[in-house]
Amino acid sequence: MKKSHASLLFLVLVFCLFFWMMIQAQSFQETASYFPFYIALLAGILTVVATIKQIVTLKKTKDEELFHENFMNVLKYVGWIVGYIVLIYVVGFVLASMIYLFVFLLFEARMSILKCLVSTGATAVLLIAMSQFMDLKWPSSLITFF
Repeated sequence: MKKSHASLLFLVLVFCLFFWMMIQAQSFQETASYFPFYIALLAGILTVVATIKQIVTLKKTKDEELFHENFMNVLKYVGWIVGYIVLIYVVGFVLASMIYLFVFLLFEARMSILKCLVSTGATAVLLIAMSQFMDLKWPSSLITFF
């Protein structure tokens, strides 16, 4: 992926964020919705202007510079993070952390299974101890019995 294409994609995503903010501002009370709505509207307009400017610049010049030398590795690690977030949503923070840590250490760090188990166990003990002594409330899961 080229830098100019990545920049264009980022601008489109930012516009989607501001558009979502405008929609969400409509659910506020009438007087409370003015400020966030108009800020999001102004930011959305500026994003559209920046996007048009980027497209014009892209057509005039041929940018061959890559976004990142190892773009597939970047996508792989983004996948790891997204997978962890989905796992937290599905099974809860503590169990997701144990699963994620074990699998990550096994495949990415290429540690032995014994070292992965020891590291994961130590992390589990630490997380559970923190939960008990500090009365922490970790994110819950879709599966309520965990």
